[in-house]
Parts: sequence; C-alpha cells; structure tokens
Amino acid sequence: DTHMGVDEASSDRDSFSLEAVPNPYRHHTQINFKPVGTGNLIVEIYNSVGIQVMVKEIPNDGSQRIEFLWNGEDASGNRVPKGVYTIRAGNSEYSGFVKVIKLD
Repeated sequence: DTHMGVDEASSDRDSFSLEAVPNPYRHHTQINFKPVGTGNLIVEIYNSVGIQVMVKEIPNDGSQRIEFLWNGEDASGNRVPKGVYTIRAGNSEYSGFVKVIKLD
C-alpha cells in the first residue's frame, strides 16, 4: 500500500503528501514528499518490529516536492533483509508515514 498515513496532530493534513515508488521494491524506492511550510524534514525508517534502521535529515526550502532515494541500507550501510518497513517523515508541524515492502 503506497498511501500515506498522517498523524492526528498534523496541522495541514490536506497539503502534506508522502509516497514511495516503486512499492514493493527490490533495490531502492524513491520517497516523494509534498511538504508543508519550511523547516528540515526528518525521515525515519523502521523494520517490522519497530526498530529504527535509518534516520536522515533532509533540508526543506519550501519546494513543492522533495525526493529521497532509499537504497535499502541501514544507518551503517548494511543491506536490510526483505520485509515490511515503515517510513515516517515530517517535522514538528506535520508528519506522515508509508509502509514499503522490500522483496530481496
């Protein structure tokens, strides 16, 4: 499912968007954001048991679209195993999540 979820605390749920394509994926997935306002985005990736495997801060200058390519590696540069991962992105004003499936 490539649809995003938005935290209830979000102040502008209709404007923020988050997607990952392709999904499911084998080698990498591109995470696309339509941010709200400015301020750096924090991207967190969690495995199926809730352990954070990666975190990345991405500058946000108010662009209409931000892209981030995740190559299926953890914070140490190791390939993560196949499975379901939750990608959460946002800042103090809004956040959302999308689940992705890594095939191999």
